[in-house]
Amino acid sequence: MGLSVSEREAFRKAVKNLVTQMTKSDLVAHFTKQGIVPSTIYNAINRIQIGDLFLSAIEKIN
Repeated sequence: MGLSVSEREAFRKAVKNLVTQMTKSDLVAHFTKQGIVPSTIYNAINRIQIGDLFLSAIEKIN
């Protein structure tokens, strides 16, 4: 069964906080131990990285 909305929000927030402190493989290992499916972890990491790149590009334009 998947994560509830509140669980997904908490998970994304936790990933965002840890993404600068840990390698991608360490993040996957950490959250896999908590029962999160690896593809979900990779999707969250990629969304955060794409969002950061997008914000950086917008800042350069302004």
